[in-house]
Amino acid sequence: MSASFTKKRILLACAFAFAACSDFDLLDTNDSNGMGHESDKVEGFVRIHSTGDSTWLGTSLSSARRDERPEMKVKFTYDFAIQRHEVTCKEFKSTLKSPKLDCSGSKPATDVTFYDAVLYANALSKKAKRDTAYTYTGTSFDKSGHCKKLYGYTFKPSSNGFRLPTEAEWIAAASISWIPREAWTADNSNYQLHSVCSGAQEQKAICDMEGNAMEWVNDWMGSFADTTLENFVGPPDGGFTDERVVKGGSFRTNSDNIHLYSRGDIYTVTTNTQANYIGFRLAYGSIPDATWMGHDARPTSSRISILTDYASLRLATGDRKFKLVFRNDVSGNLAFVEFPQGTYAATEIVDTIDSYHPDISPDGNYVAFCTGYEGASSKSALYVRKLDSKGSGLVKLDVKQAVIPRWRIIDGDTVIVYVTSADNNKDEDTFKKESTWLVKFEGGKFGTPKKLFDGAYHGGISNDMKTAVTGSQLLRVRLAPKESTIEDPLSTDTVWYEGRQICNVSLSKNNAAQVAFLAFGNSSSAKGDKAERAHEYIHITTRYGKHTKQIQAPSNYTFDHTEWATGNTLVATLTTPDGVHEKIALVSSKNNQIIYLAEGDELWHPCLWTKAGNDSTYSNLDPDSIGMYMTETSAPESQIMKVKMDLFWEKLDSINAVIIGSSRSFSGIDPIMLNPYTVNISYSRECLTGTDYFLTNYVIPLAPKLKYIILALDYDRWFVKDEIFKEIFDGVPGYLYDEHHNFWHDGVPQNMVELSKAALQPESDLIESFSFHRGISLSYTVGWGSERPDIDNDPDWFEKDSSSFWYNFNLLEKIINSAIKEHIFVVGVVFPQSPYFIKNMKVFGRYGLNLDKAKFIQEQVDALTKKYTNFYVLDEYNNGKHDYESDEFGNSDHLNLIGAQKMSIRVSKFLEELP
Repeated sequence: MSASFTKKRILLACAFAFAACSDFDLLDTNDSNGMGHESDKVEGFVRIHSTGDSTWLGTSLSSARRDERPEMKVKFTYDFAIQRHEVTCKEFKSTLKSPKLDCSGSKPATDVTFYDAVLYANALSKKAKRDTAYTYTGTSFDKSGHCKKLYGYTFKPSSNGFRLPTEAEWIAAASISWIPREAWTADNSNYQLHSVCSGAQEQKAICDMEGNAMEWVNDWMGSFADTTLENFVGPPDGGFTDERVVKGGSFRTNSDNIHLYSRGDIYTVTTNTQANYIGFRLAYGSIPDATWMGHDARPTSSRISILTDYASLRLATGDRKFKLVFRNDVSGNLAFVEFPQGTYAATEIVDTIDSYHPDISPDGNYVAFCTGYEGASSKSALYVRKLDSKGSGLVKLDVKQAVIPRWRIIDGDTVIVYVTSADNNKDEDTFKKESTWLVKFEGGKFGTPKKLFDGAYHGGISNDMKTAVTGSQLLRVRLAPKESTIEDPLSTDTVWYEGRQICNVSLSKNNAAQVAFLAFGNSSSAKGDKAERAHEYIHITTRYGKHTKQIQAPSNYTFDHTEWATGNTLVATLTTPDGVHEKIALVSSKNNQIIYLAEGDELWHPCLWTKAGNDSTYSNLDPDSIGMYMTETSAPESQIMKVKMDLFWEKLDSINAVIIGSSRSFSGIDPIMLNPYTVNISYSRECLTGTDYFLTNYVIPLAPKLKYIILALDYDRWFVKDEIFKEIFDGVPGYLYDEHHNFWHDGVPQNMVELSKAALQPESDLIESFSFHRGISLSYTVGWGSERPDIDNDPDWFEKDSSSFWYNFNLLEKIINSAIKEHIFVVGVVFPQSPYFIKNMKVFGRYGLNLDKAKFIQEQVDALTKKYTNFYVLDEYNNGKHDYESDEFGNSDHLNLIGAQKMSIRVSKFLEELP
């Protein structure tokens, strides 16, 4: 794969203690064996001479996953160092006190989240008195001490500290000696971790990259492109899924299935994933001129990090929904973030329109913007588009010149106020030659523009049409006569702030009509003012000019682009001494609190839209708990189930059948293809504990028309008891709140649908994917893959602990009993898997289960069909002798949409034939 690295040009790091290392400048040598000397001085690290060389990410093989294609070339203009082996339990525990890992010695430290690895890397950087590669504004830990969230997480490629390797670096290092058959894999590991660099790995310069533990790398999961990039570091954010890349094989992976290009697990891996087969190793050194590539496969040298969370915004403003939009000045595009969402990432609307001064419509659905900006005399057009990832519904106002749009609701109409120029307003005659206009916007279309008055008042017009402000040099104010509006020719036009130079004037959107602006220093407008730097303070006055407050910028920053957001809060950019608009901040005029919202290379013109909760809607219910079926640190499965719970409440009175179970049923049955009205409320990694929980507490007692339960019989997964259910749902407030209210068995709130949908949500694209066709997963064709498929669990689990089988068997019987009392049929479906599990691996399925024990389980379940008149089994697996083709599978044990159609037709027919 990576011919540039086959020369094994690597250097071993020094062997003496970390504390003794005083020089971290790793030195090059001409050692003919490719091995370095102790002068490299970073204990346990290997130097990769990558400058001028290239490697390849992904593959062009059509059989690979979609996120592994196409092959992409990456060039390096720098060298880096990488750890010889995976971080061991001993090393991890000696550096971080938490989390408490259930391991010791020289085995890899696994069962750690991505953020656990980040904190470990930062701790080593601090110990070495180096800059940390990762910054953050807050942390969130679970009860076991695992870091589940780093608020405001930012990766700094230019930092010369310890960090996780990029995917490109990992491949470059791994390709030096890539021999999976010599690694600790399912072929020889006995499904257990081994000490690092043991066995055949002992003599390798870099060991265990093919196996033992899979490894976190630094990159978020993103797209590849058929191109060549330099110093590639992955996507700039986690996109809609917050999915991360893991590399290499593990002790449970067949060596035949371990590839350099592979970059994930069978389940989605996010930053807070924990698995006993995923560990990590570190890299060291800065990455100059890093290149990111967005989820749209467009390379960029800029990145945008979201620095806050929904809870912080709720606490600061009291509102319940938020949308932030701003200009990425590097690309010239608009970017936006929605709160509440499960994953916070900036979505950039990519096209060729240069976008300035965005403003979000009162309903939060549209954004208006212009192509010119304050202080410029260039031509400018005004546009409106929907605030979605595609920026759909784009319309242009058909006028010669329009700058700085601002939405208002005036006399019940939604309108946009704009001006014909935002140029320097110091000369009054020139200022009066320009004008302020208003145009209605309804149904995605502009009305007819109406001129309001002379003078370009682009700072805003009050909702009562009593005040207008502007400021590009001078703070000009237009005040209406008593009992009139500012359209009245008798309105007064005045200059405030002693005629001093100001800019970035904004009029608040509430009835107070406060005026905020930035000054150019040496202010003396308020008592006790002292000399100030330009833009050091946000100044606030009443609508009549009384100076009431000034808010100081954080140390080493000044303000720019101030805009009122809601009530007593503003948004502004924070500018470094070098003039870089590095951050967007929320600023409270009530208590001077400043919350960092976003960080990037050049972020301009922020606008924050908020929506308050309607207290009368919530009655005596807690809006911060009801419907809160996920949290900001929830597992992906919790996000899936949040969508399913919203779907359940929405369709509650229509449901005749539910599909429930693991991801096999999630992707394997399409509800709209079944004759009874059906919803699919399955989620990934669901076990019978979860199935029983949702059926017993929600589905059976609350769905009045329920007649059928279609549940997955995953015999090979019956080694799971309740541990996964607890991992996903323990502490999630929505379920606790429902339990406190007896799961609404005494009556569901009339507005439950609205209440649930108003709570924290996954990203909109995930909602669309998880709720597709009333709940089936959008699964694409990959095929069932290798003729030697991976087995992700000890095949002997039944022999070692049969209690897990009886636990699940008893749960199944409990469900059947609950259903028969309500005259509900239960149909257990055995979903097809790759026939190679039985044919070649001699196990029942992906999670093992020896064939003789599988037969025993089948016999026990078949006996239940004779015991209960409402229970039936539809076995579409048929012990590997099914008629499903490889191209009807998403992977070795999941059907795709094509296979789901075949399955759905058969399930529907099966239901029709029930008595």
